[in-house]
Amino acid sequence: MASPPPLEGVYVIAGEEPAGRRQALAKLRARSGDWEHVSLATAGPEALMAPTLLSSPDRPVVRVAEDYPKWKPAQRKALAKIAAQPSPGVAAVILVKSLGAKDPLAQALPAARVISLKAPAAGGHAAWLESLAARDGVTLEPGAAAEIVSRAGESTSLLACELDKLAACAGGGPVTVDLARGLVAVTPAAQAGWGWTDMIIAGRRQEAFRLMGGLEAQGESPLALTAVLAGRLALIAWVHLGVSAEQAGAKPYPWKLAVQAAKGGWGPGRVAEAIAATGACERAIKGASHLPPWAEAGRLAVTLTS
Repeated sequence: MASPPPLEGVYVIAGEEPAGRRQALAKLRARSGDWEHVSLATAGPEALMAPTLLSSPDRPVVRVAEDYPKWKPAQRKALAKIAAQPSPGVAAVILVKSLGAKDPLAQALPAARVISLKAPAAGGHAAWLESLAARDGVTLEPGAAAEIVSRAGESTSLLACELDKLAACAGGGPVTVDLARGLVAVTPAAQAGWGWTDMIIAGRRQEAFRLMGGLEAQGESPLALTAVLAGRLALIAWVHLGVSAEQAGAKPYPWKLAVQAAKGGWGPGRVAEAIAATGACERAIKGASHLPPWAEAGRLAVTLTS
């Protein structure tokens, strides 16, 4: 994992969750010297970026402020102007819930200096995780981001924590799919996804609908269910193709279930149709349908249990 350069200039951490903002801030601490918490309303933009005798370009003093939303437009423009010409040895981190695209500071800073913790749109969590890894200098093996999301769920704070853990365990090498499978715990939502797919494969439609209702009430994403289902259908397809568990990279228990399904009514044709239907459902959930996402998941459940 490449070492990121020392901090310089102004950074923004934008996220609704306080825990997520604190986590992102902790990452930046490793790249600086002393830290000072200041009030922007009291200090002003000039004082925020004023040089100090205690700082150096290699170990800058960093000032952290959380009251930027209270600033007047003129003050924001002044900080944006200063941010474009940073002082050596001094950096500032602004913590906000959100930063609009038209905000002077957002327009003045390069994208790499705005750390957005905003939850991505449905289906975009793997891409979001890949972007975070690239920014932190972590190499993800193809498919690793999707594996992490399928196991950890869609909390951006949790995904960032898992990425840090995996990067440390990788010891500077790439984070592989196998490493993610071995170290990322399956969340309750993902566990529920396995239970739901059991019901679908067994044709227990009413039970599947009851579980979906509970997951919807909890605010879970139906894409978590379809992702687990797609993976299980792929295993059944590999069984029919004569692929071994080792070649498929499957653990013993999921592979055992796939073999049972392949022998119990899920023939090659049915599996192919189910994979196509699941893919169509995922595309619909991501925006290709006028129906709510959970309604699309319900349609898929009806199709696969008919």
